[in-house]
Amino acid sequence: MADFDVDQAIAETNRCLPRAQQIHPDDPIVTSIILHRHILSVQLECAQKKLEESLRQIAAFSDARCDRVETLTAKVVAQAGNCIERQVDSAAQQAEERLRKAGSEGEASIRRASWLAWTGAILIFISACVMVGSYMGNFAFNLAHHAKDRHR
Repeated sequence: MADFDVDQAIAETNRCLPRAQQIHPDDPIVTSIILHRHILSVQLECAQKKLEESLRQIAAFSDARCDRVETLTAKVVAQAGNCIERQVDSAAQQAEERLRKAGSEGEASIRRASWLAWTGAILIFISACVMVGSYMGNFAFNLAHHAKDRHR
């Protein structure tokens, strides 16, 4: 995640707000922003680690399956003889079954990685909603107190 300068974000936000509604470094919304930023960073890091682990497992599984197919093919070629046609057919069927199984397992790993990515995206969305809600609550609170102060 790119570096995020809270002070710069506050300064940019304050340029768009009237003086009475500007955010100060000791406002609770600043703490909320920092907390939400940290939560998003942790969630993203966790999702990235899980995705990398899934990709490593897929790669290792694929390599192992390819090595097995190569070994099986080498044995069939080395045992050439009168029944080579039957051996090749048998090896091809076994390799096809193994590849189907490897494909199914690979698809399952990809589904898990996709699920983790969606879960991370949903958590990021929820955190963003909470942050926006916190901002809106702080804004409404400041607006109410500002209106209250005007009536005095």
